[in-house]
Amino acid sequence: MILEITLMKGIFIFFRTLGVIITSPILGDRGFPATGKITLALCIAFLLTPVLNIEVPNPDSIITLILIISREILIGVAIGSVVLFIFMGVQLAGSIMGFQMGMWLAEMVDPTFGIEIPVIAQFNYLFAMMLFLCVNGHLIVLNAVRQTFKLLPLGTFSISNSFMEQFIATGSSIFRVGFEIGAPIIGILLLISISLGLIARAIPEFDILMASIPLSIAVGLWLMAVSLPYIAITITKMIYKLEPTIYNLFRS
Repeated sequence: MILEITLMKGIFIFFRTLGVIITSPILGDRGFPATGKITLALCIAFLLTPVLNIEVPNPDSIITLILIISREILIGVAIGSVVLFIFMGVQLAGSIMGFQMGMWLAEMVDPTFGIEIPVIAQFNYLFAMMLFLCVNGHLIVLNAVRQTFKLLPLGTFSISNSFMEQFIATGSSIFRVGFEIGAPIIGILLLISISLGLIARAIPEFDILMASIPLSIAVGLWLMAVSLPYIAITITKMIYKLEPTIYNLFRS
């Protein structure tokens, strides 16, 4: 009986953890093999099962079991999405910056979604990934996952209106993150474009196209290099806010 309860608890923990892994950046990237994701989720579930002192539901049918597993996966997906929102905001800032710099044709494949994105957006993504690992963001997320088992016991989660409102509000932070990171650089590049437009209007012989693209790229790259400490601080603050953000999401 005890073995059956422990096994059932491990299965539910595994599916909640798997939902986090398949949704979150880095581990959720398409380049990370599915067997690796499943193995990692199994290892985490194996470590958490004896540590967590939680009540285990006893499903009386296959339908109830599938329903509980689905709820656990949804919890994991929600947690992973909160982490993903930060990286999407960083990529959004990079996309706008790259477009403003005139580098919209320079694209790379995004490992998370498998689509082509501007090089600056990919640079921001990799920079955010490095910061995430340097400040132990993965441990912050893992601790948040562990705490959710106390906040949301197994099989008790349900999608409510307040949860959806909080989730949508959290998702809208993508634009706030993108604005905080890219606003200074985008604003200066916009002023440069306006200035070049005024010069072209005053001097029609001036070849605005030949001058604007290299100037925008050079100034944009210089501004990025100068503002990297500010960008790093902004991203780090977002990472440290992950745990309370996840708590607030499931308390709603």
